[in-house]
Amino acid sequence: MATKIKIKNVDDRFSRIKGVLDKISDKEIEEYAKIDYPLFSFRYLCQESYPDCNDSKFFKDFLARLAKLSELGWAGIRQSAPHSFGMEPIPVRQMVYKSKLPDFVSSDADLHVFRAVGDNRSFVGLQVGKIFYIFFIEAKFNDIYPHGRRK
Repeated sequence: MATKIKIKNVDDRFSRIKGVLDKISDKEIEEYAKIDYPLFSFRYLCQESYPDCNDSKFFKDFLARLAKLSELGWAGIRQSAPHSFGMEPIPVRQMVYKSKLPDFVSSDADLHVFRAVGDNRSFVGLQVGKIFYIFFIEAKFNDIYPHGRRK
């Protein structure tokens, strides 16, 4: 009986995969497989910290930072120091606006922190495969998590 359940689960998984593959062309699959850099998504961006920011230089520098991170790729990011172009983990519990996170982020998860610009202001999100979901952009220091010693 366990064999039938196992086969059913495999069949269900294959059906889900086939359903996805039916919607994606071979060319799209090949192109996605070649990507070795972060695909930044703002789908779950929380409207905290940055809306009151009138510093156009901050946003210009932030966009330049995203371009540089894309240029480095995931391998280069992993080799870079956290206060340079690397990223570091931060527990969800450290976030000021943890209640604003999307439902797929569990309360015991670690998010990822990048520096938003050349100083210590940051942006926080979560890497899921090749996609980096940006949840918060810190336009004012300490707005999205307390910097310094972590608990």
